[in-house]
Amino acid sequence: MINWAICAPLDLSLRKGLDTPEDKLLLYDPERGYAPNPGGQTRFWQEAFGGFSADNYNQPSYRSMSLIGGIGSGKSYTGAVWACDRAIKYPKARGVITANSFSQLSQATLTTLAEVCMQYNIPLDPIRDTPEETALAIANRRPAHCLLGPDRAYVYVLTAAAFEGKKQTNRGLQARWAWFDECAYSTEQAYNTLNGRIGRGPGKPMTGQLCLTTTPRGFNWLYYRLADPSRKKSWKKTFWFTNCPTWENQENLGDDYVESLQGDFDGDEGRQELGGEFLNTNIGLIFKYFNRNKHGLTGKDAKILRHRPDERLHINLDFNATPCVAVLFQTRRDECHAFKEFYVLDSDIYELSEKIRDWLIEHKQTQEIWLHGDASGRNRSATSKLSAWDIVWNTLSETGLDLKRKFPKANPPIANRIDSFNWLCRQNKFFIDLDNCPETTKDIETMTYAGEEMDKSDILRSHCIDALSYGTHWCWPYGGRNRVPKKKRQVLPGIDVAA
Repeated sequence: MINWAICAPLDLSLRKGLDTPEDKLLLYDPERGYAPNPGGQTRFWQEAFGGFSADNYNQPSYRSMSLIGGIGSGKSYTGAVWACDRAIKYPKARGVITANSFSQLSQATLTTLAEVCMQYNIPLDPIRDTPEETALAIANRRPAHCLLGPDRAYVYVLTAAAFEGKKQTNRGLQARWAWFDECAYSTEQAYNTLNGRIGRGPGKPMTGQLCLTTTPRGFNWLYYRLADPSRKKSWKKTFWFTNCPTWENQENLGDDYVESLQGDFDGDEGRQELGGEFLNTNIGLIFKYFNRNKHGLTGKDAKILRHRPDERLHINLDFNATPCVAVLFQTRRDECHAFKEFYVLDSDIYELSEKIRDWLIEHKQTQEIWLHGDASGRNRSATSKLSAWDIVWNTLSETGLDLKRKFPKANPPIANRIDSFNWLCRQNKFFIDLDNCPETTKDIETMTYAGEEMDKSDILRSHCIDALSYGTHWCWPYGGRNRVPKKKRQVLPGIDVAA
């Protein structure tokens, strides 16, 4: 008897004639079909779609539905079922299956898709003898794609790299739905670009829909969209997620497997890797001594960090086309109080300098200003006689304030700036206004290493902490006067560093 899962190359009329029980589509079969596990998987289908069934064509209440799960929780399996469900019900709508890397896509994501198709007799083209061979056949196809479901819905198969960088080779893509596996280990730029391609092309009345399945990765970009209490109102209306812990899939994994994982992962690491919780675990983080509970202030508590025009102001800059950034802080009792940031996309140094100038005038700054930042901003080119620092200096000089250049002729090593900032946090001498410096906080809480260097693969990240660390390294160089904490250090009222 021919299995439906290997019939994709056959003519559609021939496949319609295969109506024996062994060859029918089993995905929605009440006895042999897919049934979500109690807990996260059931919540995913029930709350996002009103349940899982063959006749359920409900459009989700949210554009982006996420299943945030632990290792082996079945989150990717659910994502594969979701992709098949979309292809079966909306065959005219093009879809996208993507993952954070080629190895993840070819060895895990597509393998899971092939397993689902073989288990429930869902036609898939290309198809091979095993899920692993099928996954490689799809991934190595050029252009990479597959045909999914009885009516052969077209599905793009791409890595997240296709949506990153300056070229972004798939900017013209049009699709109605996308399954993004292990998206937390990709970049915010990749998600933004993919999101902009979903909801276009044939397939109405299906709305644009994204299914995100991943293990969390601390307080990175995904956390700020899904779970941060202070996230934008528009994100609260767009994003929805539920947790899917590893132990909810224990029946399929086996008791010994779950127990072995619980032995390997404990504490906060276990809550993240197995429980699927968003936690700032400091695992792999560069600035691991920063703790928002100690160093971050909000609301009324943050007033103690507010700008005081009669005190010296430190302006820290990093020169980029997008984003163009500056971070402002003042020093009080040998502490760094960061209270303001400028974060301007698709901008230039002229626009940024003018925004800072206007802010200084509006807030009536009177005392001197120290300028810190990227020393390469001194450089001029054949097409411009003005350097970035020349533009900043000329623009801010219009305020009539006393400006001082406080940056070296050459940038200090990144490692030195990292050490100085970490030591500042370790001594509890750094405090930041979380409400007014959200991008700087994201940089501090999310930057990791790529080998021995700072991972700058996401072009939207690292710029604020780069700017800030120029100033903190200048004022509090590790190995200088701040190497040993003072025994009787005075703490400003309202800042509790004992927690």
